[in-house]
Amino acid sequence: MALMQKASEADDADPADMALLTDRVLLAQGKPQRYGTQFADAGHGVMELRPTEDLTTLDARRRAVGLQPLDAYKAMLSEMYGKQVR
Repeated sequence: MALMQKASEADDADPADMALLTDRVLLAQGKPQRYGTQFADAGHGVMELRPTEDLTTLDARRRAVGLQPLDAYKAMLSEMYGKQVR
């Protein structure tokens, strides 16, 4: 992950890709994700946001790395997968 971080800081990698990787690594370590990119199947046609740190500042963190606001991302996932996303 350190190499991706350096590449992102040097404009050799997309910051949004770094955010996706960061979230996956944090969740694999049993920690809450930082950018709210990862969802899980909650059953019954529903996807839920996996544990995420400080939801009150989430959209600011997402914006800083070029990600759309969480509500827009949820709407896109809902349309893409044909499931309710919460």
